[in-house]
Amino acid sequence: MNAGVRGGGAVWFGNSAVNVGTLGGTRSSATAINDRDQVVGESTLADGDTHAFLWQRGRLTDLDTLGGRTSHAVDINNNGQIVGTSDTAGGAEHAVLWDHGRLTDLGTIRTDTTSRAVEINDAGEVLVSSSDGTATHAFLWRGGRRQDLGGLGGADTTPTALNHRGEVAGRATLPDGRTHAFRWSRGTILDLSGPDVVDSTATDLNATGLVVGSARTATTTPHAIIWQIGRP
Repeated sequence: MNAGVRGGGAVWFGNSAVNVGTLGGTRSSATAINDRDQVVGESTLADGDTHAFLWQRGRLTDLDTLGGRTSHAVDINNNGQIVGTSDTAGGAEHAVLWDHGRLTDLGTIRTDTTSRAVEINDAGEVLVSSSDGTATHAFLWRGGRRQDLGGLGGADTTPTALNHRGEVAGRATLPDGRTHAFRWSRGTILDLSGPDVVDSTATDLNATGLVVGSARTATTTPHAIIWQIGRP
């Protein structure tokens, strides 16, 4: 059917668009869908607050918050586990996991005060970006434990992607301030760029060791790159 609710997020099945509606407000948007056709996103409420939602089988469910006025859902795995961010009662933004009705604050690392979820895989591992307001750090949340992914010697480590093997891609600063793409696997972080690269970033990776992104040298503009980790 055609979308008819003002501002409602939509799900397309073939050539038909199903409007998922709102949580009482005027706007909603969908951000992720899994293989079971479960959809997550965010919607305004009648009072103007914004809450994350789950849509399944025509029903829209408010996922609530950590006590603040705002929450956002960014990803859902094939087990129906949802990740995103929520404001706490004190106003800080924290990464969260919604697991079949249970809301978990994923917290932060080091002395950071805010965090946001980036992605969740089917093993329930959550990739999180954490910040102290000056520098960005990355950690992997597994069953209540946070593993700091470290960095390449500079201040920032920004995660961008997680695969189903628990490997992470992203970009991190070097001591000299350059930004290089990295892959993190089993506790080891690998700089993907050679010495001639001025800056680079990794944007995604698959389960076979391929990482994609872009890089530039002092004499070239940015080019798309495929890094073949562990391949000849």
